[in-house]
Amino acid sequence: MAAVKEWGTLADQGDEKAQITLGRMYYWGQGVPKNIETAKKWFRLAAAQGNKEAERYLAGSNSSPTANQSDKSPIERIFQAAQQGDARAQYTVGQLYQAGKGVRQSYETAFKWMSLSANQGNAMAQNRLGYFYSQGLGVRQDDKLAVSWYMRAAKQGLAKAQHNLGVSYTEGRGVPRDHAEAAKWHRMAADQGITESTKIVSSYDEILAPDDEQQQSENAAPSATVQAFDDANPTDPEAQLDLAVRYLTGLGARQNKETAVAWFRRSAEQGNRNAQTLLGVVYNDGIGVEQDFELAAKWFTRAAKQGSKTSQFLLAGLYHDGTGVERDKVRSYMWLNMAMEPGASVDQRVAMLLKGRLLPYIKRELLRRLERKMIPRQRQEAYRLMSECYTSNFENC
Repeated sequence: MAAVKEWGTLADQGDEKAQITLGRMYYWGQGVPKNIETAKKWFRLAAAQGNKEAERYLAGSNSSPTANQSDKSPIERIFQAAQQGDARAQYTVGQLYQAGKGVRQSYETAFKWMSLSANQGNAMAQNRLGYFYSQGLGVRQDDKLAVSWYMRAAKQGLAKAQHNLGVSYTEGRGVPRDHAEAAKWHRMAADQGITESTKIVSSYDEILAPDDEQQQSENAAPSATVQAFDDANPTDPEAQLDLAVRYLTGLGARQNKETAVAWFRRSAEQGNRNAQTLLGVVYNDGIGVEQDFELAAKWFTRAAKQGSKTSQFLLAGLYHDGTGVERDKVRSYMWLNMAMEPGASVDQRVAMLLKGRLLPYIKRELLRRLERKMIPRQRQEAYRLMSECYTSNFENC
């Protein structure tokens, strides 16, 4: 019976092997009293994870579709409905696997169920599928496919998808950067109460004149004010940063990414932490320069040591992935915890350009991934380094 208890514990945690093993034991009466209904319960859970043997057992059980429905747990009924093709149930099962609630966490299995639901037109599943593609969760990362799924859900009126689509157009991820199109989708999301979109719309409204939105493109002529300001060769780092953002986005100036990078660098070299952050971003993404992850890490580090929460978060991601720096879970955890502490609000220009990367749930997801991989000793070391960083005024980070 000890073995049954161990298998039961694993099966309750969503272990597919344990579920099919318990199903066989109860089906054949091996080590436990024979109980077909209990066997079918475990077969259903294993089959929901794609176990073909469990599906064969269920197909051969000749169970009545109306028998003992009241004996099934809510999660069993959801799985059964999902297997029978119910789109909402398929979406719910996908959520369970994404979060690891009642089943072993698996982005691959979550993606499978979300796909089934999305292909039946479920807008929430379509939006979630877009997120999976954008983050590479359970599937190869693909910004274009992410946008295509966001678009399907957004056209059905789903506010979260409209927000995500707006972010894609703001960042130029999966689609050409188009601020007028971004503003359109963010306004639709804001009208349905999405707070993040409301903030972004306010940012756009401060930059875009109501009658000039259609002129904000790569072919827009530079305004006389910006051209004169550029010709004056400003030395103030804030003015340089503002000019860089305008050239990068094409808002109020003819878009010129190379010129934008030059102004970012001038401001960053004078110690402006927001310019350092955005210079790191252009090197990380290869915008107007050849992609260089080491230079991205260098500028994120300089800004992070000045207290930039944005750069601290982005630097945590580089250490987590081993991009531009040696992979280091401890330092990733250190920078991420620093980024999540209360601090100054994000600069409006940084927020506009990086909004999709700074959403709280993305930070929580990275934190969850790290905590699953780390042992207590590593966390303690991260907190020690964090304390040393603070006490040395960021000299020993």
